[in-house]
Amino acid sequence: MAILQDKIQPNTYVECRIIDHRVDELEGSQLFWRYVHLGKVIHELHFGWTNRTVHACIHMLQHFPLPQYEGYFSHFEKHLEIKWNTDEANDSYVLQFIDQGTIMIIQAKKEQLITFGHQLEKEWHQSPVVE
Repeated sequence: MAILQDKIQPNTYVECRIIDHRVDELEGSQLFWRYVHLGKVIHELHFGWTNRTVHACIHMLQHFPLPQYEGYFSHFEKHLEIKWNTDEANDSYVLQFIDQGTIMIIQAKKEQLITFGHQLEKEWHQSPVVE
């Protein structure tokens, strides 16, 4: 499971697990997402993304921050967009993971986001392939 821990808030994090995937880029992956704030589960979500969206998100995180996103990772899928702003005072980024009106906030350093991207890639490769 990939975990992104908040840099400031204790027991605040997001976790993502890739349940399974199909091989073709235009096919999909099934994901599980959980947002925990101060030790309390705030939002859980089972959803699907095309592999193209999964790989774009992983690439964006592994090379964070890519200038072409201008602080906003959006896509054509129904769930989970990402916005971020720089918090220069804390040498970090404030991220908003947005799911149909629910806003999940995580503050993280660039290195944490890059690691999260690598964890997600590992999750994808380790998830079962569905024919």
